[in-house]
Amino acid sequence: MFDYYANMMMADLCHMVYEDVLPDKIYTIRVGIAVHKISDCSLGTARAVVFKNPSQNLLYVVSRGTQANLSDWLHDLDATLTKWQPRPEYEAVEVHDGFLNDMMLVKELLDNVVLPHIQAGGRVALGGHSKGAAECVLYGLTLPPEAIASVYTYGMPKPGGKAFATLAERHLGDKFHRVVNDTDIVCHVPGGNDFCHFGMNVLQFDQSGTPFLRTNNDDPTSINIVRDVKDHRMVLYLARSMAAAP
Repeated sequence: MFDYYANMMMADLCHMVYEDVLPDKIYTIRVGIAVHKISDCSLGTARAVVFKNPSQNLLYVVSRGTQANLSDWLHDLDATLTKWQPRPEYEAVEVHDGFLNDMMLVKELLDNVVLPHIQAGGRVALGGHSKGAAECVLYGLTLPPEAIASVYTYGMPKPGGKAFATLAERHLGDKFHRVVNDTDIVCHVPGGNDFCHFGMNVLQFDQSGTPFLRTNNDDPTSINIVRDVKDHRMVLYLARSMAAAP
């Protein structure tokens, strides 16, 4: 089931983490919920910001997307598949090497905040835009599945191969939600058959911006769709997510 309210909240946080400086303070986001920013986990090309909603004992782990610099683009273009075992009880699967390397830059920093929260009985909501979407999914696979409240991604590129998609589907289930613009070219890369998407809760915006829900991960492939990187902007995903709510 797609929760439009939770989507609006995560979209606002994903937009917020593009700001260069986020002081540790309480932020009231667009849906009227107050969250306290408690940690900024940044290293190299990776950044994930942690917010807390004390009333729900919930952490929001929000991964930033690609910045306009050479290092970020090189990570995005590192579209080779590498074997990775997210948890000891899971088999190794093939994932996007660049996104994995970026996530691993901040994993220990995140674990220092997130794992004690989980051990104390708290839960975690994950979100991200662009490469940050793929990285929040990868990080989510390292956490106990019962500790994950939800995952919302925006403009996510394909994070891994078919075995990865099967594992992610099993680990995240219907907690995973993907928001995609038909005309966003990033949602359709890397190309070819080696990489794929997953997830059955998809909020899709067509070429006119009209939203509709679908329950499969087969993105449209019509040659009549003109795709552009400008339709990848998080500000557009935020505006459309706000407008789509019933």
